[in-house]
Amino acid sequence: MGVVLALLFLVGLAVGVVSVSWQPVADGQKETVDEAARAFAQNPRRIEAVIDRKKATAVVQIFEDGKVAATFNGRSGSGAPGEETPSGYYRVTAHLGTIHTALYRATYGHEFILKYFLQFQGDYGFHAYKINDQTMRVEPDATHGCIAFSEADAKRLYDWATEGTPIRITGK
Repeated sequence: MGVVLALLFLVGLAVGVVSVSWQPVADGQKETVDEAARAFAQNPRRIEAVIDRKKATAVVQIFEDGKVAATFNGRSGSGAPGEETPSGYYRVTAHLGTIHTALYRATYGHEFILKYFLQFQGDYGFHAYKINDQTMRVEPDATHGCIAFSEADAKRLYDWATEGTPIRITGK
């Protein structure tokens, strides 16, 4: 399924149906990647995430007045097609609170509860480690593209960030 979605995405790019030349911003307007990079660099209050695609881990730092105010270690996407954490410049678009997924029952036999969901693009965001909605156990495994942390760290980031906070995600 992931391979099919990836192929559809690439076909969409080729025929011009899908565009990746911009990143969403809080007010719904578009900005170029250069504008987003400049806004990120000039903002003393920002989020920076570095992901390790092979290990599906992430180190996220929040900056206040241009200095590191906190560092969080968490999990990122597995790197499987369709489950990668996207690199690029983004902005916090919404505080969604606790969400209940509706995508995984056919594959896993259950869904996930995601606390402190801080959205930055479509279905992608920062959140607490996923909770299996059948067993109610925390599953700190690789994500399906988001960046996840302990509940305490996710709450701290959720409470700290505001809509429009710039984000840079890089990975290796």
